[in-house]
Amino acid sequence: MLNEIERIFLISTSFKRVEVRRHSLVPLSREVIFHKNNRLYCTIWTHPQHIDRLIEEFLSQGSIASFEGLMVI
Repeated sequence: MLNEIERIFLISTSFKRVEVRRHSLVPLSREVIFHKNNRLYCTIWTHPQHIDRLIEEFLSQGSIASFEGLMVI
């Protein structure tokens, strides 16, 4: 089975970028990729209901305070 990757969201500021992707092999979770100062900050796999909170926290504070309950790569 081919793993198709679809970008469903992208937002960027001058120093931060967040991209959300959906993978066909893992339909119930999303890959959220955080970049800060043009460098990868972290990649998180999570349920779609947690994405808004994570993006809001990263864009306002420049970091994620708690990774508890998240799959971080």
